[in-house]
Amino acid sequence: MARKIIKMILPLLAFLYIMGIVFIPFMRPLRGNLFAWLLFIIYVINMIFIYSILSSKRKNYTITDEEKKDLKESQELLKDRSKWFLS
Repeated sequence: MARKIIKMILPLLAFLYIMGIVFIPFMRPLRGNLFAWLLFIIYVINMIFIYSILSSKRKNYTITDEEKKDLKESQELLKDRSKWFLS
């Protein structure tokens, strides 16, 4: 639930900032302010980063019987190799 709210609010803030610079008279001096654009770009980069974190899909990893058999064989081989190194 909180993820959906965050995903809606972050781009909305960026959109409102751009619309504010264009249409609100007291924000028009920010059009030519390099520092204001730099902060906006940093905000957008952070927003993209947060989106990439929040959109991680849960993956369902299932192991087949053949893979289980291969895992057991490799574990046994590793146990045999460790015996040689320890003795």
